[in-house]
Amino acid sequence: MSFLRSSALVALASLLATSVLAADTVRFQTRQDYPVGSGLSAIALVPAGDTRPPSLVAATDRGLVQLDGENGGLSGPSPIPSEAFVKIFAVGDFDDDGQYDLAYPERAANAIHVLLGSGGGFRRGATIALDEVPQSIYAADLDGDGRTELLVGLRGKVAIYPAAGAGFGDPLHAPSGLGQSHQIATADLDGDGVLDLFVIDQSGTQASLIQSEPPGAGGETARPPLPLYRQPRLLDLGFRASAAALADLDGDARIDAAVVGDRGLVLLPGAAGGGFGAPRDILLQPSLGAVAVVDLDLDGSPEIATCDRQASSLLLLARDRRGDYRPSATYGVGREPVDIAVGDLDRDGRLDLVVANQLGGSVTILRNLGDGTLVGAPSLATGDAPGTVVTADFDGDGHLDLAVANERADSVTIYLGDGRGRFRAAGEVRVGRHPRGLIAGDFDADGRVDLVTVDYATDDVAVLSNRGGGSFAAPLLVAVGLGPSALTSGDFNGDQRPDIAVANSLSDSVSILFGDGRGRFPQSVNHPVPARPTYLLSGDLNQDGRPDLVVGREREETVSILFGNTAGELDPPTSGNMGGTVQPLVADDLDGDGLTDLVVLRDDHDDIGVLLGLPKGSFTAPIYFNVGRDPSSVAAGDFDEDGLLDLAVVNRTSHDILILRNTGRPPARAESRTEER
Repeated sequence: MSFLRSSALVALASLLATSVLAADTVRFQTRQDYPVGSGLSAIALVPAGDTRPPSLVAATDRGLVQLDGENGGLSGPSPIPSEAFVKIFAVGDFDDDGQYDLAYPERAANAIHVLLGSGGGFRRGATIALDEVPQSIYAADLDGDGRTELLVGLRGKVAIYPAAGAGFGDPLHAPSGLGQSHQIATADLDGDGVLDLFVIDQSGTQASLIQSEPPGAGGETARPPLPLYRQPRLLDLGFRASAAALADLDGDARIDAAVVGDRGLVLLPGAAGGGFGAPRDILLQPSLGAVAVVDLDLDGSPEIATCDRQASSLLLLARDRRGDYRPSATYGVGREPVDIAVGDLDRDGRLDLVVANQLGGSVTILRNLGDGTLVGAPSLATGDAPGTVVTADFDGDGHLDLAVANERADSVTIYLGDGRGRFRAAGEVRVGRHPRGLIAGDFDADGRVDLVTVDYATDDVAVLSNRGGGSFAAPLLVAVGLGPSALTSGDFNGDQRPDIAVANSLSDSVSILFGDGRGRFPQSVNHPVPARPTYLLSGDLNQDGRPDLVVGREREETVSILFGNTAGELDPPTSGNMGGTVQPLVADDLDGDGLTDLVVLRDDHDDIGVLLGLPKGSFTAPIYFNVGRDPSSVAAGDFDEDGLLDLAVVNRTSHDILILRNTGRPPARAESRTEER
């Protein structure tokens, strides 16, 4: 944030003062996270009856846990009797009592344990002894007889166990032709009424299609206890697959396969007779993990949902008019998403999504709005190591846009807004090396908003002149001090032309670049400041009509103030102690009550804190909102033009921007928020 309101210095000083409880006047639409436990690896939604929402079962280092559905959300986790370090499990009604049961492998004992549903919980059931380590587990009614079979992936085969009362009968072994059978998916590929098997070997580049024999193919007169399966058909994928989902994705009444792996997302189109055609690339993104198919808007054309583990996001892909799947939306989730569950959490008739976040030890709920979108924080992919974000109308259409400096990519990315809270990437502009700061302003007096970056590795600023339509000219580079780390703008010499101030962290100075009103900065002056400044804020702190500067180092208690004087210059720095560590922040009126509110970043937390301003200059206790991995910058703007300021948050490690829509309500008057001491 480059401009500091006149009350913001008081705001900084009062951060450590007594805070009060926040009134319910500001809310930002972000993701809903629920803690589950460490080592989270798999999840499933388990129906709980006709009147209750489904429960969530999760595999963690502590074993299986259950989170009951509550008003569209989830309760806290409760342990399910099971061994520790469960990684996978299956859900099905194995004993035909109308309650869903669980089955999970204990790999150290070469066994499958069954937990029978009982009054909303689970109790120990049968144990299946195996001759080898189980690799995967799945449950399905393969032949449509109302009985659930248990499928266990083994070396070179899939063992199919028929349910028999409270236990299981002897298995049928269906050869897979694969060295490993890491994931199993089922669908009736050939339309014979019996589910076929699609098996993935995550250690190789092949998948196996195991089709069922049509009923009566063996000349039998009575229906066998299990369907019979043919010899497998091996499919060369050309990449290592990690997950697959089967559905009719192109509307041709044939089952297709959406497969994710180290190549990205690939579509295997269904072929006559239940096979698949040649793979088609949908999204070349090697960090994708889980995949699911869901018709969010009930239009008969399902969306594909997949997780980007590196970006900590969920991607939705929808079919366009040509029948091709294109990314339609991206939402921020927790760290290292590894699994997706689909179900109606709030019983509104629409399918919602739940994402398992392995490193976060949590699940993220994304409720379905019914129009193909989800309740969450939309995410925009950025360049490498995004740092600073600014907002302005770059293309002159009356809607706010975004610009982000990408430090390791040596670039600025432009995102054009549509006035409804949505953005599209509109181009990338090269600047100097390692841009660490970014500001916007009309520096050449042409009525268009320009951009300026501060480039740490090349000791300069890059001035990007706006050419119209959201495009920018090649940068004009202006030398400054050593290790420039932050910048801001203001009319520091009183000539009615915008100037630029730069904090130089390696030469312990602030450079003032005086603008000529034509986009150039022919004169400059340096001001010595205390050691290694890394942030710089401007504003009229003493309300004398002249801009002042606040300069400091992140996570240090001392700041320096350079007051503007009547000669059009800056006085020598005056240092002060804030009584605690401070970081750059946003100071703006987020709830529309006329008082300055604050947005702060916390070290080692994937969230931001909002402190609401109170009439006497103090603040409420912070309200925290989940964002992406390692947030580094925040900008405020009314992106959906509803009269409330929204937030754009840059997340450095997940390489994205989250848009947090303000869904609060402004109070009737500022005095309505009282201080509770």
